[in-house]
Amino acid sequence: MTEVFMATKSLTVFRLSSFAHHAKSLFSKSQISRGKNLRPLLYRCIYEKAELKVTQHKMTKTEEEPLVGPVIDTNVDDAEHSKPAASDSAVVDKASLYPFRKAKKVAVMVSFCGKNYLGMQRNPGFPTIEEELLKAFLSAEVISQQWFDNPQEMFFQRASRTDKGVSAMRMIISLKMLYNETNVQETVSKINSFLPSGTVVVNDIKRVTKNFNCKNACDARTYKYLMPTYALSRVSELPLPWHDEKEASEGRETKEDKDTGGCLQGPHLGKEMSEEKKAHMDKEIEAFKEHETYRASSQVLEETNRLLAMYVGSHFYHNFTSGKLPLEPSSNRYMMHFKVIKTFVADNGLEMALLEVKGQSFMLHQIRKMIGLVIAIMRGYTDESVLELSWGTQRVDVPRAPGLGLMLDEVHYESYNRRFGSSDMHQALEWSSTKDQVDKFMEDNVFADIIKTEAEDHSMLKWLQTLGLHSFEARSFENMTTPQRVENIMEAKKRSQNVASNSEAKQPKIETA
Repeated sequence: MTEVFMATKSLTVFRLSSFAHHAKSLFSKSQISRGKNLRPLLYRCIYEKAELKVTQHKMTKTEEEPLVGPVIDTNVDDAEHSKPAASDSAVVDKASLYPFRKAKKVAVMVSFCGKNYLGMQRNPGFPTIEEELLKAFLSAEVISQQWFDNPQEMFFQRASRTDKGVSAMRMIISLKMLYNETNVQETVSKINSFLPSGTVVVNDIKRVTKNFNCKNACDARTYKYLMPTYALSRVSELPLPWHDEKEASEGRETKEDKDTGGCLQGPHLGKEMSEEKKAHMDKEIEAFKEHETYRASSQVLEETNRLLAMYVGSHFYHNFTSGKLPLEPSSNRYMMHFKVIKTFVADNGLEMALLEVKGQSFMLHQIRKMIGLVIAIMRGYTDESVLELSWGTQRVDVPRAPGLGLMLDEVHYESYNRRFGSSDMHQALEWSSTKDQVDKFMEDNVFADIIKTEAEDHSMLKWLQTLGLHSFEARSFENMTTPQRVENIMEAKKRSQNVASNSEAKQPKIETA
């Protein structure tokens, strides 16, 4: 005979929800999930939370009499704990019918045009791509309301965060989802019916391992950049913007200048400035037209590819982002290839060049600054020695190209595919079956929007107008005073005005339409 305390499964007076709530306050989640100390935990809950009185019994085990459990006094003061046993069974039955317990871990491939969105990551109260996707998932009943409110409970993860206005062709997100494994396209079509047409589209869903994380498992990323080819050559001299010209000459802009559109006060001075401004605007329009009819020669494209290929390999890109110190380990990035993959003439007459860069990872503004420095070299504002200088220990003023044409093309999972891609349960994360569908979305929505916006806003031309103000000299940025920076800007302006005379000898021969 032995004196023991036993707690059987028939604790009908002890609510399961109360036990679970008290268990969280006593033990960590990991201890409970491993089944650690469950017996002491049960006793402690009985004494401290439910205040049940368990009577000691001398238990005798014989062939005729089975092992008998304790007698539990149900005189509990808490009315919530003295509910009938039917309520507990109802909770268990409801949980057993919960459909999302059958959800599987999947990778979802998404294409989107980011023009009217403030990036990929969810930000309550603002339009984001994740918000559109989660709303569609909820409406299609592939996730629960609880998962919509708390995406971390379904292990939601994005492969990459995109900035405001940036598009993506093959963005990957991973999460637990209730979907039709035998007919994936049925689930894809159901989700797309709740997404804005021509803006966000789900292309494919594939089963992955339960511990898969689309961000951590990524080996490399490929980005593309669509821009006019006239940026690669000094077609004609672009005048500085009118307000920048006035501020550089006078050093300030008064409230009266703003009210009169940049004209000096007085009838004679105002008329004189208006004529000068008109002449400036006519010169600017003429230069814009010459650029928009430009066609790049094969020599220009070959020289561009030669400069872009210099980025291949491992380099320190502290000058191509913000908040990084020279030779900081986290600024060392590996590029696999960088080149112009094609050129084409759009319907509006602009010749566009499509650049592609593949690397292990990228930092903030890195790609735009890499392209901006190559454009500065091609247009004669500096030479290619600045590339080597920018990877050194000094600070270099690297211009940042406009963000209009930047897009994420693909996220690569070579290591994951080698390990799990050939298994019967999981699929390789490659999207060749949807290539035609993605290419059509890219040309009809993303490319068309970039070309239209460029023709209307002239974002590249306006950026090229101020490119000559950059100083590409190496310096110690921390020790530079404000007068020194102003002097550098003025010197850069004089250099941009004088470089036009000898730029033709440095540039390859220009072919125009």
